[in-house]
Amino acid sequence: LPGEPPAPPHRNYLSQQVVLSTTAVDSEGGNRTTWIEPVSWSPRAFIVHNLLSDEECDQFILAGRDEVKPSETVGGEMTRAYRTSAGAFLLRYGKGRVLAEIVERVALVVGIPVFQGERVQLLHYEVGQYYKPHTDYFVQENDRAATVLMYLSDVEEGGDTNFPQGRGTREYRQRHGEYLSQP
Repeated sequence: LPGEPPAPPHRNYLSQQVVLSTTAVDSEGGNRTTWIEPVSWSPRAFIVHNLLSDEECDQFILAGRDEVKPSETVGGEMTRAYRTSAGAFLLRYGKGRVLAEIVERVALVVGIPVFQGERVQLLHYEVGQYYKPHTDYFVQENDRAATVLMYLSDVEEGGDTNFPQGRGTREYRQRHGEYLSQP
């Protein structure tokens, strides 16, 4: 592979880089390198850089913008002290080809078939909004095998997802200290 992928823009997203693919093409006709960055092995946490183009992010947002309403927690509870975002659940194939292609690409990277995934949820956070610390699993027979977060826009600060019980990879700790939960 010619050269090294460009450094990611966010300070927390630097570590050993593993190239996944070099075949994506951006809107200017140039190649967009996608690579996987291991952040923690326990629990497993990875960052997949450049999985979506800017245009795909915009189309994803447009697909659910009109359906966004105050977020609920599991069981349909609206608990504003716990979660203050707004969101919408989107049908995988009901919002056009772009969303379907994104879902298929994520399934390929994660290694879980599309039909085993949950509906895609679009979330919007204003400055100062939050989702307080929580676990992302349920004690049921068919528990979640993975959670995939896709950041569709950049912000100056904040917007982080933290894994306070995680043990960062050696490469991550050497560059950034113990883990993402530290400022």
